[in-house]
This record gives sequence, structure tokens and C-alpha cells, in this order.
Amino acid sequence: MSRLANLGDFVFGVALLAATPILVFIGAAFVAAQISLFEGYRFTDYLGRWAILGISFTSFLLACMWRRKHRGIPSSVFPVEVIVSVVCGVGFMFVLPLTWYAAGGAD
Repeated sequence: MSRLANLGDFVFGVALLAATPILVFIGAAFVAAQISLFEGYRFTDYLGRWAILGISFTSFLLACMWRRKHRGIPSSVFPVEVIVSVVCGVGFMFVLPLTWYAAGGAD
């Protein structure tokens, strides 16, 4: 494979591993909020928060297992791909609320 194809495969893996738990977390939190809204109780209490985090972590592990089998680049790069995706995902989860706060404060 060419270097550009290797880089593209690496970027795809980082995006997949970083975005999967974030999207699952947002979706699970949305579902929990809807359950709380319609059922009249708070699902997002202590147990609900751990359930949402557990589902997100499980989705990250499943994405890692899938990605490990479906790669176009050598397996020796996989730990670097996981580390970069975790750093990008955590960074995104810190930057997202800050941008919402900044956009709300601009009104």
C-alpha cells in the first residue's frame, strides 16, 4: 500500500475508535433523558450513569476488536492507533462543553 493509503487507514481507525464511544454515550444519555421525561423518574441517577459509561466503554472495546481484525496497516501500529484515538476522544469530550458554553455566553 502507498503511504497515503496507510495514513488514510490510520485516520479511519482513529476516527472509528474515537467516535464510537462518544456517539453511544450521547445516544444513551438521550435515551435516558427521554425515559426520565416520560416515566417521571430520573434514570440518570448513580446506577444510570454507570450504565451509560459501561455501554460506552463496551462499545469502545467492540470497536477495538472489530478494528483489530479489519486493518490495512500492520498490527504493530494498533496500540498507537488506540492511544491517539483515546487522546482525541477525551480531548473532544472536554472541548465540546466548552464550545457550548462559549456559544451560549455569546448571546
